[in-house]
Amino acid sequence: MAALYRANPFRVLGLTTGADAQTVRIAYRQRVKECHPDQFTDPEQQQKGQQELVELNLAYEEALKIASQRKVGFNQISPEEAKHFAQRLAEQG
Repeated sequence: MAALYRANPFRVLGLTTGADAQTVRIAYRQRVKECHPDQFTDPEQQQKGQQELVELNLAYEEALKIASQRKVGFNQISPEEAKHFAQRLAEQG
């Protein structure tokens, strides 16, 4: 399935492509505070803030999806899990 979001969602959030889900959440919340339309009194600024908020929401959803789908490396699992996984691989040949 092709991504509906065309731009690099990590770049929109001001992150590197390898950012984890927690970093994505933190960056999203920070960026939303900066551009939320409720903080502006000028209608043009409110409109611009609303458009930026929509862009951030789309980028957040896509970046969070990508970050949560990444595989966990062996250095990030417990030794018991790594041993069990290695045993299963050895049994399968």
